Amino acid sequence: MNGLLYIGVFAAGGALLAGLIAFGVGPIFGAHIASDRGRSMMWKGVLIAFGVGSFTAIMAFLMGSL
Repeated sequence: MNGLLYIGVFAAGGALLAGLIAFGVGPIFGAHIASDRGRSMMWKGVLIAFGVGSFTAIMAFLMGSL
């Protein structure tokens, strides 16, 4: 279970990094649609990371190891 949560956090971090790259590189090449999608990908990555992190804390609390 803990390994799957780490995979989820790394995947959310990867989405955040990919969105950051698309958001930063999009206007340089004139691809404003890619920039907009990169910005939304960054928000989704952050929200997923918070969701996975809060799920970890909730499961630790429920299992009594907090």
